[in-house]
Amino acid sequence: MGERFPGRCVIRTVDLDEAHAEVGAVFLPHRVEVLERAAELDMQLNALRLGAVTAGYLRYGPKIRTLTVEASNYHVNLPLTGTTRSRSGLREPVESTPRRPAVFMPRAPADIMWSAGSTQLCLMLERGVVDRELEKLLGHPLPRPLEFAVAMDLTTGAASTWLTALDVLQREADRPDGMLRFPAAAGHLEGLVIHGLLLGHRHNYSEELRRGAAAPDRGWFARRWS
Repeated sequence: MGERFPGRCVIRTVDLDEAHAEVGAVFLPHRVEVLERAAELDMQLNALRLGAVTAGYLRYGPKIRTLTVEASNYHVNLPLTGTTRSRSGLREPVESTPRRPAVFMPRAPADIMWSAGSTQLCLMLERGVVDRELEKLLGHPLPRPLEFAVAMDLTTGAASTWLTALDVLQREADRPDGMLRFPAAAGHLEGLVIHGLLLGHRHNYSEELRRGAAAPDRGWFARRWS
């Protein structure tokens, strides 16, 4: 897959300290270990912030390992090229593919192995906003923390809205006359990304959301044909 957000390059560098500083400023503090002797880092970060959503295209040249501090927000890493093996805290590791992104939870550090030439679409979603949107969908406060499954299955129909929102975000990001110029339209797209994740990916409230969505349909059907 090609480069994402090409008009929004934050940094391209071979300097490890510069890479740490810039990626840390956009996402969260971390440490990169280059696993190929004498290999040049050759990293690139393109990034876009849309309200509570930060999306970044991140590329490293050599095989590396990334170790982060404890996250404050939800993160989703979607491989575009190469392979990655990811782990969020003590949860089971994930072998990520372009159809199986890894999902990282707040209150846990991440450990990510990148093969040489890997690129990922990295998303960070503010925990407070995601939790509030889930409460609106449920109609009540969360009695326990939201817990996503470790990997997202993008082959399901439920994930299609999320993928569509990401495609629109990609197309609109570099258009000077695009919808991101308009706060209302940008806010709508931000909401689609957040709701697409909540409705398209498994978590500990998915079954309650499914039951809540089904109930109005059954009631309408009963009234229509009774």
